[in-house]
Amino acid sequence: PLRRPHSSSHPLCGGYLTIHFVSIVKVAYVDSAVAHYHQVLMIASPYLNANEQLVIESQFAQINSRQRYTHVLNHLTSVAKAHGQSVPDFDPW
Repeated sequence: PLRRPHSSSHPLCGGYLTIHFVSIVKVAYVDSAVAHYHQVLMIASPYLNANEQLVIESQFAQINSRQRYTHVLNHLTSVAKAHGQSVPDFDPW
């Protein structure tokens, strides 16, 4: 009789698990980047007027690259540090 291969020995199983693992890591990393943005925004917020904050939030909503992310975060970090605040480090991509 023919035996059906066990799912863990199936050749596609390892590839699927790898893709799934990479997806989970990517989502976790993006969540960390978003959390870092919100933390730095909250640190800098007292030193931004309402329009500046809206512009920054709009810029963040349009982020599609490491360069745009670092631009927004560098601006917020500069504002916070100019007012004697400390900002936690985060290494984007």
